[in-house]
Amino acid sequence: MKIEYNGKEVEAYRLTTKKKFTQEIFEGKKKVEIRAFSSFYEKMFFDPVKSAALSERIENGGSAVDESGAYLIDQTMKDIDFARLTNYNGSWYLDVHITSISVCAMVKEDIEYLNNFFDFHDYNEEYKKFENHPIEEVPIFFAIAIGDIINSHGFK
Repeated sequence: MKIEYNGKEVEAYRLTTKKKFTQEIFEGKKKVEIRAFSSFYEKMFFDPVKSAALSERIENGGSAVDESGAYLIDQTMKDIDFARLTNYNGSWYLDVHITSISVCAMVKEDIEYLNNFFDFHDYNEEYKKFENHPIEEVPIFFAIAIGDIINSHGFK
């Protein structure tokens, strides 16, 4: 979808959500939006060309992490820097700048990252259920870092 930013139309993700969660972003209480790692969001967030290049790299024996230890999957996202948080019928919305989209796992390190950078504590107990599971069985999800609010309708 397109939204207006600085007098220009820019590409934005359309993310449906509950108004109470969006109100927390509007009030500055919430700094990250969490989405399930599903085929719907995979198609929405991943750039197919960048993803194919990473897959080819791994298939040819290359690493899925860079020299600093960061997972390269986070570099395969589409080059879209905005999102419209809204309900299904669009009667209210909040347009925001996205500073990053990361793939996180329900592991202590990723939950601490969410705690430290976004003051997000919803999974502080949840991840402990998976501490003794093989990594292949640990749930993963998208963490969408919210920056500035660009525009809004229906918020005070």
